[in-house]
Amino acid sequence: MRGLGKALLLALVAGAHLAGGWWLVQQRARVPPVADVPAPLPPAPVPERPAAPDIAPDRAALPPRPDSMAASGEPPPADAPADNALPPPGTPLASMLPELEARARRGDTRAACRLALEAETCLHARDAREAAEFFETSAARDASSEDGAVAMIALLEEQAEYAEPVCAGLPDGWADANAWQYMLAAAQGDMRLATRFAVNPPLDWSIEDLQPEAWAAYREAAPALLQRAAAQGDLRAVYFLQRIHSGLPLPHLAGEAIMPDPELAVLYALALLAHTDPGTAATLQAQIDAARGAFDAAQWRDLQTRAAALAQRFAGQAPIDNEAGVLGPPDAGMCGTD
Repeated sequence: MRGLGKALLLALVAGAHLAGGWWLVQQRARVPPVADVPAPLPPAPVPERPAAPDIAPDRAALPPRPDSMAASGEPPPADAPADNALPPPGTPLASMLPELEARARRGDTRAACRLALEAETCLHARDAREAAEFFETSAARDASSEDGAVAMIALLEEQAEYAEPVCAGLPDGWADANAWQYMLAAAQGDMRLATRFAVNPPLDWSIEDLQPEAWAAYREAAPALLQRAAAQGDLRAVYFLQRIHSGLPLPHLAGEAIMPDPELAVLYALALLAHTDPGTAATLQAQIDAARGAFDAAQWRDLQTRAAALAQRFAGQAPIDNEAGVLGPPDAGMCGTD
């Protein structure tokens, strides 16, 4: 899809980001080449909710990594463990592709993280400049949209400039075929990547029928990954689970993937209150006030105690900011360099 139709789609996607989350940016107009993907993961166990006062009631065991990312069973070479340094962000991906892919296949989740986030950057950047041009035209026609357009143009141009050297020289179709596999592998060892994969898989939302194995792997792994990240104290995982338990499922975690639980919605809302922007906090407070009558005094004290314990795990994490986007664009720096 080219021209105005594509630009309109990009505008809708980018507008969704400004409204509260980069995770909708994956709705881009593109058709990747058909590529071999690993067999679907085995079904993840259905999460069981332990009794109170556990502060992370919905835990689940993780499925194994995809076959193509799994370790061979042989001990890794002494000079190639996961603590090897990574090149600084901005290094051309093609120049380090063989080394990082070999490390990822040995189970190095930091290498898989770097491959996943740089591949995601390359996927987004394909349409970034065209989208920026559309926003420039829109702002010129409608002054009321100028502030939002300026912010989005700056974001898109910054990402496109970063991606230009990073993505140069990559094999055709490499990012389409591999981004999701490396992110799923990295998600096994990093709660931030687990949340990102569950909420914003680097897959094309408009052509699921062309990537059936990839989408099957995503749907098997995502619920358990998101719940485990929340249990480990990832602020953004708790935020998205709070939405799900409030009856606002994510686009690809609808239905029975994670059943809404009103008690968990209140628990997570209480934990999030001091860690969000004012607008989000007001929405959470309204939900809490509306649900207060469903709990007796002892139940309410228990919820508050569990929420306070969960909130302590958010220390050091940037607060939720829906205006800037909950997840933000891919950032290779989160994988580390040394």
